Amino acid sequence: MRVLRDLSKAKKIVKDKYEARRLLAEEEIRESEREYRELYETVKDGIAAVDLKGKFIECNQAFLNMMGYSAAEIGKKRYQDITPKKWHTIEAKIVADQIKARGYSDEYEKEYIKKDGTVFHISIKVWLKKDREGKPAGMWAIIRDITERKEAKEALRKGEEEFRLAFENAKDAVLWGDTKTGLITNCNKAAEILLERKRGEIVGLHQTMIHPPQKAEYYANMFKTHIKQKGTVGVEAEVITKSGKIKPVQITATVTLVGGKPIIQGIFRDITERKRVEEALRESEEKFRNLAEKLPNMIFINKKGRVVYANERSEEVMGYKKGEFYSPDFNFLTLIAPESIDLVRKAFSRHMEGKEVVPYEYTLITKEGKRIEAIITTKLIHYEGDIVILGIVTDITERKQAEGELKRLSSIVDAMVDGVSITDLHGKLTYINRAVTKQLGYKKEELIGKLSTEFIAEKDKPKFAAEAKCFLTNHYQRVPSIWLNTKMERKSR
Repeated sequence: MRVLRDLSKAKKIVKDKYEARRLLAEEEIRESEREYRELYETVKDGIAAVDLKGKFIECNQAFLNMMGYSAAEIGKKRYQDITPKKWHTIEAKIVADQIKARGYSDEYEKEYIKKDGTVFHISIKVWLKKDREGKPAGMWAIIRDITERKEAKEALRKGEEEFRLAFENAKDAVLWGDTKTGLITNCNKAAEILLERKRGEIVGLHQTMIHPPQKAEYYANMFKTHIKQKGTVGVEAEVITKSGKIKPVQITATVTLVGGKPIIQGIFRDITERKRVEEALRESEEKFRNLAEKLPNMIFINKKGRVVYANERSEEVMGYKKGEFYSPDFNFLTLIAPESIDLVRKAFSRHMEGKEVVPYEYTLITKEGKRIEAIITTKLIHYEGDIVILGIVTDITERKQAEGELKRLSSIVDAMVDGVSITDLHGKLTYINRAVTKQLGYKKEELIGKLSTEFIAEKDKPKFAAEAKCFLTNHYQRVPSIWLNTKMERKSR
């Protein structure tokens, strides 16, 4: 009996242990299922299962969100229904050759159609689902929306294409160089034209080989400096073509990454034409200076209110040295008499607006305070790369003085009691004083331009003609007594 009791007790212990293990296993299974379900519902990728005909039998919320369907709606669909037709044959081959043949597929890309009709890109990996007997029962898959990746890839492709077009069609030569070896790794069409070489001849050359050989060390050091400084802007240099021609260039360089590898990109602008123009301009300016220094006029160039050139005559007349004229502190208005400053300012303002100014008279003040009457002719010109004012100043002080003296003498003659007239060589009156107008009874404007003989009495015309001939021959004339016809007398005839 005791043996039976011990055996019964042992069976109970074994049963209790088995039950405890079963309960523990079931708890572990439930925990595993809970973790699986939590992962299943929270993963961002879509997860879906279909039967062998392709009908959806299960999916997670991420897949429903991706497609825009409810669980009930997607349960009525096959995966073929949400796949564009162009993929049907391709996908059928993947199912046959990969999934059914070996139990899973490689990850591949295709398209799905959302509920609203939007077609979008996905990547998908599929596994074969088997029943308890190991027979195929369906398929399950992990689906990822790759729209953003595709768009980014397309944007990158487009950007690379645009860059390639810009690179190839750039007017300036573009060359890439390895920052460590100095070897040229790429170039564009403009570089082929600049260097007179084909791309295959340029790529692989050391960067010093495109510069004059006698300056190889100089350009090797320049290359290192550009890399150290991470680039440069507007450095002038020279390149040598295949035919040996030396061309001036302007280089702008930057160090950047291409394919994760640092390269130095150099943009080489051919400045041959600019140099030619600069040289022609320099020669022109040199000729201008040589001519300006020999002229008797004062010549100056004003650049935005500063005197940047004055010839020797300006020094002589105004009493300032060129260094004084060119000083940043020199105010050119100190050369102008107070009464002429407004006139000069207005002319200067017109030039600053790009307008021309007619010649005008004004008064200058020398360093010693002497007043000079002058006439100035100004014009906008190009000088040393800028638009400046060229001024040509003529000293008319003596002329003004002569005009003043002539005016003074004219007033004296005009006030004389005796009649005074002046004729040209043809006998036409060019000047008469007031006495003549009174004697003849004509206004001044009625007499000027008339033949003097029109106002001589008929009987005295032979005498006047003889005396005029004597004057033209011997340059002197006796003073004969002749009768003049007044306005009243001519009317009475």
